[in-house]
Amino acid sequence: MAVGLGLLLSGCAAISIPMGGLFGDDADDTTVTGSVKTPPALTPVPDMDWRAARGALSQAMSRTDAGASVMWDNPLTGARGSITPLSAAVASAAGKTCRTFLLSRVFGDNETWHQGEACLNGKHGWKVQAVRPLAVKT
Repeated sequence: MAVGLGLLLSGCAAISIPMGGLFGDDADDTTVTGSVKTPPALTPVPDMDWRAARGALSQAMSRTDAGASVMWDNPLTGARGSITPLSAAVASAAGKTCRTFLLSRVFGDNETWHQGEACLNGKHGWKVQAVRPLAVKT
């Protein structure tokens, strides 16, 4: 015991206490493991999926009730989703009949949401005027 006490008092044993950034900035020693999935960027709906969703868009926009969703799916890409009219049809400044809608697209583990506007285009039916991505859910 006397030897142990002698070694401790003579400096042969050391006790280390982390001081963090007490005397200045320490380098960031954070380890990145890749275990947290980076969310995908907000991207437009691919053309192949728009073609598959076109029938659902026409059906949803032709309904008189806002909020009634119409489902769509694309067996070629594996994507699926819904189109939901958000408002009643209104006359635009250009005199066209238009409606806003919400489009969901599920592909793999990701679900994206887009808001858009479509207007009646004579005998060609509803034509999308604008679409913007809203959110991604993984």
